Amino acid sequence: LTTISTVAAPLTTTGLAPWYLLLPLSALVLRTTTTLPLTLYARRICISLITLRPLLSAWGRVIGTGVAKSKTDTPLTPFEWERQTREKAKLKEKELQKKFGCESWKGYLPMVQVPIWVIASLTLRGMTTEPSSVTAARYLQSLLDSIPLEPTFSQGGALWFPDLLAPDPLYLLPIMLSLSMFANIEFQALQYPPTTNRGRMIKNILRAFALGVIPVTIQTPVALTLYWLSSSLYSLVQNIVLHFAYPMPKAVTPCK
Repeated sequence: LTTISTVAAPLTTTGLAPWYLLLPLSALVLRTTTTLPLTLYARRICISLITLRPLLSAWGRVIGTGVAKSKTDTPLTPFEWERQTREKAKLKEKELQKKFGCESWKGYLPMVQVPIWVIASLTLRGMTTEPSSVTAARYLQSLLDSIPLEPTFSQGGALWFPDLLAPDPLYLLPIMLSLSMFANIEFQALQYPPTTNRGRMIKNILRAFALGVIPVTIQTPVALTLYWLSSSLYSLVQNIVLHFAYPMPKAVTPCK
């Protein structure tokens, strides 16, 4: 409850601008102060891991040769040689990653934005929906009910969506949200094309999810859709800027 109140405070205490500006501004501030630093840090880790690959590849050959020359009671089968080489190479990889401060798990730090996004969305959901009509898990119900409905949302919109408590009458915001998510997915796929069936399947699932957002959000209060759209556009612009301003190095392939 304290966390949700903290997220809601900037929205409920300021009267310097209308809600249709405050909601995108809140998304901008939240992502800039929390997720952007983690994204930059994780990107630096990924760059270090890519730079480390030639050294790991060289160590893999050294380890493989060492395992082949190791003295054993019985000759190693190809399967046993591969198993021992893989295990020792994995240990060496962890050792080098720790030495250079680029452990793989650090690349997943941007996932912290998921619970932050969920909390912000739940906060807005509570501010735009009467407690009796909110559908949520029982342990979330009390949190949502504790967030008062914000009546000024009804006059806080603009253009074709004057009422932020009502769904978008023209469905334009849901469509824009879907397109921004789709563009983000495609941009990421251009940078890192999926090379496995699993990767291609995940990409198609994300595409379907981006399209499925439309029927879900056409009945969602504009306040929520506007916040999600602002957050999605921020992510898209962030990825484009980082691609050119902080590019990933090209992977070095072993000499043939």
